Amino acid sequence: MKQITDFCVNIEEIREFLTAFNKITGAHIGIHDLEYAVAYPSGGVDGNLCEFCKNRCHAFLDKCRCDDALHLSKAISSRQTHIFRCHLGVASVIIPIFHNEQVCGVIDFGMIRLSGDEAMEFPALFARLCSEYPEHFSKNDREALMEAYQNTAVMDEKTLHQYTTVVAAAARGLLLNRLFLEPTIDSELRLRRYIEYLNPEKMPLSSVKVNDIADALNFSYSHIIRLSHAAFGTPIKQYILKRKIDYAAVRLLEDPDLRIKDAAWLVGIEDPQYFSRLFRKQMGCSCSEYRLKKL
Repeated sequence: MKQITDFCVNIEEIREFLTAFNKITGAHIGIHDLEYAVAYPSGGVDGNLCEFCKNRCHAFLDKCRCDDALHLSKAISSRQTHIFRCHLGVASVIIPIFHNEQVCGVIDFGMIRLSGDEAMEFPALFARLCSEYPEHFSKNDREALMEAYQNTAVMDEKTLHQYTTVVAAAARGLLLNRLFLEPTIDSELRLRRYIEYLNPEKMPLSSVKVNDIADALNFSYSHIIRLSHAAFGTPIKQYILKRKIDYAAVRLLEDPDLRIKDAAWLVGIEDPQYFSRLFRKQMGCSCSEYRLKKL
C-alpha cells in the first residue's frame, strides 16, 4: 500500500475532519485502500464493543470477517452506500469511493448502536453473546463488556443516515479518493486488486459471480474471462477455490482442534463433503492426512 504522503492530498484537512467527526459523534471512520487495509483511521477504536468481542473470541472474529466480506461485495456490486447490521445487531456503513466511475477504495463507518433498539440494550446483548459463545463470555466479563458497550456510539436511524451523507460528501469534497488513485493501472492489475480486495477466502461460493465482477469493473463478461486467464492462469472461480483451500489448509495447521466442517465454513463452503473433495484434489490428501504430514 502506498503511503498517504505519496499523494497530492491535504492530510491535515482529512485528519481534522475525521477527528472532529469522531469527537462529535463518538463514531469511528476507517478509510481503506483496495486491499481493505486501513489507510487512515479516526479515533474511537479502542475499548468499543466490536473490538472487545473480536479480541475476546476468535469465533466471533471469524464470523465478523465473513460478514464484512459479504457486505463489502454488496457495496461494491451496487456501487452505493451500504447500511447493514452485523450478526449481533450493531449497525455499520460502507461508502464506496470512486475515481473515474470506478470503485477505488471504501470508507468503513461503523460500531453504532441505534437508539431505541431494545434488542441492542446491554442485558439482551450480553445474553445473546453468552448463548452464542458460552465458553468465551461469562458473568465475569460483564463489567468489561459494559464499559465497551458504553464506548460504542449511539444514534437513531435518521441521524445515522444524516451522518452517512456527511461522510460520503466529505469523501469527495476532501478528495479522499486521491489516496487510492493510480491513473496508469492496467486492466489485469485492476482485476487482481479487486479479487484480493473482496477477501475471497471467506466469500460464500454463491457470492462469486463473474457478471458482478464485470459490472463492478465496467468490463464485459468476455473481457473478464480473458483477463482472469492472464492474471491467474485459470478462470476466476477456480482461482478463488484454490485460494479458499490454501487458506483452509493454513487454518487447519494453526488450530489442531479446528473441525473439518468448521474449516469449510470459514472459507464459505457450506457442504463439508464437497470441501473435503476439493481439499483432496488440490492437496493430494485428506485434511487429516495433511495435518499429519505437516507435523
